[in-house]
Amino acid sequence: MVVQSVVRLFLPPEFQGFLFSKIHGFFCCFCNEMTMVIGQYDGYSQNDLFGAAQVLLATKQSLSMQRVQVIKSPKENHFTLAMDQNQMPVDTFHGVKLNWVFVLRQVDSGHQVHQGSTVQHEVQHFELSFHKKNREIVVKSYLPFLIDEAKSIKQGNKRLKLCTPGSNANYL
Repeated sequence: MVVQSVVRLFLPPEFQGFLFSKIHGFFCCFCNEMTMVIGQYDGYSQNDLFGAAQVLLATKQSLSMQRVQVIKSPKENHFTLAMDQNQMPVDTFHGVKLNWVFVLRQVDSGHQVHQGSTVQHEVQHFELSFHKKNREIVVKSYLPFLIDEAKSIKQGNKRLKLCTPGSNANYL
């Protein structure tokens, strides 16, 4: 806990995720924990599992989280809370403890804009950690549940707008 507090104070956020990921990986060599990495993209297409994790984890905001993103779309009347980088919510599914981490890093693209400077882009992924003995439950039950639950949440957030011909009024 002390190391985590010191790191958050003195290291930029883009290095924090990398450092926490490496430390976590080092300690996992000595334990029975498995970590799945869920990247934002699969090649050039969006990873549906990444999007589902974003939606579901936004509903599982915890008081223990120190950083939360607040988003307001111009089309919406409410604020949306989203998990910020390096936050670590815990979920439970059928008695299995599931530890999540959202990692965000800045990566050089290799394209030079000016002499000596390159364009950077963000690489995002989730890390899902759990005990190795629960791998089958996670792969066969939890991940499909994650996709289905995210679809339900998205469907619940949609609003139906009715318009009558010749009228400028919208009825919700």
